[in-house]
Amino acid sequence: MTTTLDDSRRQQLWELNTRAWNGEAVFPVGKLDASLKKNTAFIKKVRLSLGADQQQTILKDIQTVSLEKYLTEILAGILEGLPRCTKTADVNASVEIVSALHQRFGTKFTPYLLSSFLHGLASPPKSYVRNEKEDAGRVARQKILLRLLTEYCMVGIFRDINEAAHEDLPDFALRKVNAKVEKVEPVLLSVLKEIFSYDLKGGGTITIAVGFLKRFGSYILEDFPGEGLKESSVDGNETEPHSANGSALPDVFPQLLTLFTIYTNAITKQALVISASLNKWRMRLTKASIRTGKILEEYTTEITTLETLLLLFTIGVDYLCPLFHIPLPDLSAQVEEEEKAIITEVSSGGNQEDEMLVWENQENKDFYTKVPNLKNSIPVAVTAATRVDDELGAKMTLFLAKLEKTSTVKLLDELCYEYWYMGLNNKASRNRLVKFLEEKLRNNSATIHDLKLYARFIATNKDLLPDVTLQISDALDVNFRSQLHNGKFLVATIYMFLELIKFKILPSHVIFHKIRTLILNIQVLNNLEILGLLLSNDYCGRVLKYDADYKELTRDMIELLKTKRSLDDKLTANDLLAIDNFLLIVNPPSLAKISNQKKRKDETLEQQFIRYVITTQLGASPCSKIALIITKANMKDPKIQHTLHSVLTKPQKVSYDAVPDLAKLLSQMKKVVPCLVPKVVDTVIETIDIGLMVNEYRMNRSRLVTMKYVAELYNCNVLTWEMLLDICFHVTNFGYNGGDPGSVANKLDPRDNYFRVSMVTTVLTSLKFFNPVDKAKSGKKTGKELIGRRFEAKLRKFLIFFDYFVWCKAQPLPMDLTFALSAFYTKLVVEMPHWADLRLASGTQAGEKLMELMKNTTEDDDDDEEEELAEEEEEEEEEEEELVDEEEEDEDDEDDDVDEDDEDDDEDDEDEDDDDDDDDDMDSEEEEVLSKKRRELLELEREQRKLQEELDEGLKKLMLESMNDQAGKGSDSRVRAFRAPIPAKSVSGSNSSGMRFTLMTKNAKKQQVAKTIELSKTDKLAERFMEEENRKMEENARIRLILLQYEE
Repeated sequence: MTTTLDDSRRQQLWELNTRAWNGEAVFPVGKLDASLKKNTAFIKKVRLSLGADQQQTILKDIQTVSLEKYLTEILAGILEGLPRCTKTADVNASVEIVSALHQRFGTKFTPYLLSSFLHGLASPPKSYVRNEKEDAGRVARQKILLRLLTEYCMVGIFRDINEAAHEDLPDFALRKVNAKVEKVEPVLLSVLKEIFSYDLKGGGTITIAVGFLKRFGSYILEDFPGEGLKESSVDGNETEPHSANGSALPDVFPQLLTLFTIYTNAITKQALVISASLNKWRMRLTKASIRTGKILEEYTTEITTLETLLLLFTIGVDYLCPLFHIPLPDLSAQVEEEEKAIITEVSSGGNQEDEMLVWENQENKDFYTKVPNLKNSIPVAVTAATRVDDELGAKMTLFLAKLEKTSTVKLLDELCYEYWYMGLNNKASRNRLVKFLEEKLRNNSATIHDLKLYARFIATNKDLLPDVTLQISDALDVNFRSQLHNGKFLVATIYMFLELIKFKILPSHVIFHKIRTLILNIQVLNNLEILGLLLSNDYCGRVLKYDADYKELTRDMIELLKTKRSLDDKLTANDLLAIDNFLLIVNPPSLAKISNQKKRKDETLEQQFIRYVITTQLGASPCSKIALIITKANMKDPKIQHTLHSVLTKPQKVSYDAVPDLAKLLSQMKKVVPCLVPKVVDTVIETIDIGLMVNEYRMNRSRLVTMKYVAELYNCNVLTWEMLLDICFHVTNFGYNGGDPGSVANKLDPRDNYFRVSMVTTVLTSLKFFNPVDKAKSGKKTGKELIGRRFEAKLRKFLIFFDYFVWCKAQPLPMDLTFALSAFYTKLVVEMPHWADLRLASGTQAGEKLMELMKNTTEDDDDDEEEELAEEEEEEEEEEEELVDEEEEDEDDEDDDVDEDDEDDDEDDEDEDDDDDDDDDMDSEEEEVLSKKRRELLELEREQRKLQEELDEGLKKLMLESMNDQAGKGSDSRVRAFRAPIPAKSVSGSNSSGMRFTLMTKNAKKQQVAKTIELSKTDKLAERFMEEENRKMEENARIRLILLQYEE
């Protein structure tokens, strides 16, 4: 029977021990025996046991034996005997014995006992190197000492740390003693703080806290559950729960409640941290295993450690949180998700909702899922027996022959049982079985049906023959790896791999390692075909896509393939097309999705035909033919006009080469539907504005096509040059307050964004600059020179501004833009030599030069406008004078007619006068046209002659400078080729049959060297030069002949 220390007895001991601290003699003693024998015997008793069996004897000795001279030895013996008090009865007996010693010796004994207790409960220092065995022993010792300390505090033996012997205290106790505080902290609270503050992340104190609350929770918590208060002692006896009513420490328990609440919150947070860390490590293991195809030991070791730690914290949280009314953290959901990610052998179960999608039919499902369970149906004595005899080899040969000829599932299942009941199982037989299967795979000698049966044989015996399963899996892994990178196609290996996936024998990390490697090396020969076998529904794609064990990772692999397709620039057009077809096969669109797609608004057949012809046939057929076909429709129908407007405002819907034809089509349609052109132009300009405001990368191609369309609209005379340049100015200035891109930051057009430069460059390189005259018919004489000067002035102003806009961008420009702008300026200078000062902006002083050009150009524009106004006024005055002269001539003619012929009728006179006037008008118009053409031809010839003279003078000047630089220099310097030969005219009077050219080169000192070479007239360079000269001569002769004919 167990002795129980009730609350009334604790109260009595509390009062006696308190009086002993005050110095009162409360322990009755008799005649004291001071003999050495008695004292030594007492020391041995307390060293061996302080349990219930020795309680009465020890108490009697305390009353009758002297003991005072041997307190040090008694203290050491008690400290040795206390850790053996693990049972409740022994603890209660130790409370009575230590109370008696305290009541008899008081401050001579108890302070030193308390100091020893503090040393035993102190945590290791920070420099302590953790050891598993030492940590376990320390925790067990702390549990016992903490329980004894609590019992001693409840009966008043220990009260606070200040009452301990100051000569020898642990560090945490010294800090408490030296701290100057008004109220001294109870020793129990100080010790618990010290214990709980150590190794919180490691969870080493969780078991201490749980054990403490199981024994003393009723004193701390008012609503402590009754079931948890029953304590199981080591000997199996249960004790009744403590009652909080007789508590001897009413002040310390509220503080303990606060301490345990803080501690519970701390371990709850740490449990969440450990769970998150475990999740990360499992995800790392998943990725690493799929990447390498192996389970990496360093990951599994860390995961095992975290799982053990999380289990410890889970036990602590599940017990402590309900006691202190703290919500339990949801660790179970995280653990379940993490367990799905860990790479292990896949389970044989699945979600019933997906089973109908996994298998094609019931027969297929039964073949892969209803496999005989040999482990439960064959006795252990049969499976465990291993026989060795001479006939076993022949039996195994016969068995393999039967296995090779097996053609039905029923015969295969019988062979599985036959293997075990014939006693064929031993190491040699297993090796022969593995060798047989590997040879079938290596030689491709098995049919697909045979491979299915072999896979079912492996699946049936996977629990009883794990080494065979492992060896076959490893062999498949090695063979599969070898063909992923060198384009092999081992049919048997691939199909056996597929069958083992269906039977769920292969680990998932092996499966998805192969799929990932195939995707990353998709351009290797046969890899896409192998991937198709893995993921298509005809083989094992259903299992991978719909089975619960595989579908998440399969979805990730398909996303990886899509990423590979979009980012890998090494894939050919055939590869991209094959991947697109493969993705369509793997993820075919559902019927519901197809039926729910948004349909185009109802259109008539005419509208659909117009849309089809323009978007698909434009560029393949002549534009005039397409326009003729379209105009046969009812152009007054608003639906037809709407369709035309929709198609003509979306140049991105046609091929890039067909954009000029689309502009020509709009130009031709303006005669049939005049209102269509302004609507289309407005919509195109609005589209440009939307692109500038949105500035989305995905719209860049459409925006470039739109700018190409704008240039072609100008080339087709749909847009005037004023509108064209206004659009270009708008593109470069959009978002810049004040119109200065160099001084204002624009979020829509950062300095390192060159897309606006590309837009304007697309327009410039697509323009036919050199027909600036507006061809709109007008009854008024416009004058080509006047319009040409206006266009050229505004164009020059824009190009200078555009050069400044380019200069404001981050330098250097991308190479494609640099080449495009250089080609444009080269073409511009060839056609307009007086524009040679325009160039691609570069250098630190380019901005100042460009602004100066802008200023000069603005002044020139003002002068040109004044000249144009003056010329317009002069033309108007000349026209008025011509009209007055014609009226006077008409009056004179009428007077002459009246005087000469009075008898003629008025009507005849008027007719004759009209005929004369018409003849005069026709003659004057012909003379005016001839004189205008003559002036144009003379001006053209004069410009060509001027250009030729400037070119000849420039070449001569370069030749003379080169020859002067070469004069006086040594002829032994090494000469290296410069860039290209510069042709020069041959010397007159030369009898040579060839043509002479001067070759400009540079020597090692970067000095120019001129060398004359002679080429045969049959040489291609000479022939090309002669043809050019002949062409110029013929053109000059033709111009002279035309002038002579006009003069005649």
